[in-house]
Amino acid sequence: MNHIQLLDQQLLKMSRLAAATKLTRDFLTTLKDDLVNIDSSATIVQEQIRQDHLPDAVRDLEILKKLASTSCTSIDKLLAVTRTREITGSSRISESMT
Repeated sequence: MNHIQLLDQQLLKMSRLAAATKLTRDFLTTLKDDLVNIDSSATIVQEQIRQDHLPDAVRDLEILKKLASTSCTSIDKLLAVTRTREITGSSRISESMT
């Protein structure tokens, strides 16, 4: 393999790593937003229970469960992508995370 091909391969790997880094950063930002929403919603549910507004609390707890489940599924997808030995392209990563 000549030097130009080696440099080309290294550049391609760096490009893929940069794409994966951006996708991971975007994913973690979304996950953090979900966690902030869960935290604030849990505070609201506590207040609803304290004020004996149980139907509202039950409804909001269902929303919390769905949000937590969606976040867990997203984490599982990211973990599946990171388990692969070699990143074959940013399109594959973005498809796996949607």
